Amino acid sequence: MKQLKTIDEIKDYYTKEDVTINYESKRFISGVGELMHKNHIKIVNKFVNKVKKEKILEIAPGPARITAKIKVKEGFAIENSDNMLNLARNKHLKNWKFIKGDAFDLTFNKKFNLIYTFRFIRHFKLEQRKELYYQIRNKLNINGYFIFDAPN
Repeated sequence: MKQLKTIDEIKDYYTKEDVTINYESKRFISGVGELMHKNHIKIVNKFVNKVKKEKILEIAPGPARITAKIKVKEGFAIENSDNMLNLARNKHLKNWKFIKGDAFDLTFNKKFNLIYTFRFIRHFKLEQRKELYYQIRNKLNINGYFIFDAPN
């Protein structure tokens, strides 16, 4: 696979049916991917409990691989890919609202105690990441938490 360089290339890639259908099975069923997946869930649940399971946003949840393991009172997940949204919604997760949207334009009128995203921000160049951080900061309550991965 060629390296994705632009926001449009990244959006396009994650809307392809063959990518979305196999997303979890190719990345998180065994080995390092499985370990990483379990650690993501453990970390998020720790902070979910700190914020009393309220006002939580996941950015780019994909097929809800983490979302499905997080117990919340009120959770929102924003995803650009219709195929990923369909997979996530088919898991029938109570207390989660899945929203079609763009992380570069978080326009809804809500603030959150916890925002998290994994395997998303890593795709973008510094200037694009700064824009994402700006959008996220504007949606985060004072003393809120932002969790993300940064591969080295």
